Amino acid sequence: MTPSVVALHQSPRRGERDALERATLTAGAGLDGDRHAKPGSRRALLLMEHETLDRLGLAPGRVSEQITVRGVDLHGLAHGTRLQIGETTLELTYLAQLGTWVTIQPDAQYVVHPGGTPSTRNALW
Repeated sequence: MTPSVVALHQSPRRGERDALERATLTAGAGLDGDRHAKPGSRRALLLMEHETLDRLGLAPGRVSEQITVRGVDLHGLAHGTRLQIGETTLELTYLAQLGTWVTIQPDAQYVVHPGGTPSTRNALW
């Protein structure tokens, strides 16, 4: 399968999610118009695999990712891998900045009732 971008989303304000046909990324800041796009932000951009969303019964954008991709094993890529999307090169990290003084690098995710369906079993991967 040829890797591709399935969806683009931005969140101009907390709780809002807009689907985009095109997006502009600013180096060191993120997706223009997104509330996380700030110079030097460590939370500038979130990529998600479409295959993972499908397994969980979630639509693109549901986990607040800005870029949804298909045919790319993001978890199999090493920290620091460079990924070309259109005219932009992204450097991948798996870091989450929880505050100005603490950053974590998660190795697993636990999802309660994937897809928001109580009858769906919780998932750990």
